[in-house]
Amino acid sequence: CGALPSPVFDYDFKNGKQNLILKGNAKLENNALVLDGKSYAQIPDSGNIHLTEKGLTIGAMIRLAPVDDKNPKLFDMILSKGNEYIFARNKKNMYTNFHNGARWCAVTIGGNAPAAGEWKCPVCRWLPCQTAH
Repeated sequence: CGALPSPVFDYDFKNGKQNLILKGNAKLENNALVLDGKSYAQIPDSGNIHLTEKGLTIGAMIRLAPVDDKNPKLFDMILSKGNEYIFARNKKNMYTNFHNGARWCAVTIGGNAPAAGEWKCPVCRWLPCQTAH
């Protein structure tokens, strides 16, 4: 797969919120972005983050809340780009989906999500398909 490219965004919350726009009850606490399931943060200068013919790599250092087994619709958004892609936890698994301009059409349910309360860095890397000539 080769080396990962240099990141377009590399946020370290030790430096404050930088240019993030915090919505709802989102806050910075102990050098981390804290979200309550209804709040979120926007990255205003994220216009150049897209899935391209070269692929896309997304990673985030996260600490998830416990899974509520009574909630069949549990879905924790980690990163979303409008109608392009979603990187999330769906119940106890990692989840990605892509939008083709008309609908969400490329669901991938990956391995287990990190255990609740542990700091982990799940990474999704999408590479273009290699075709034989």
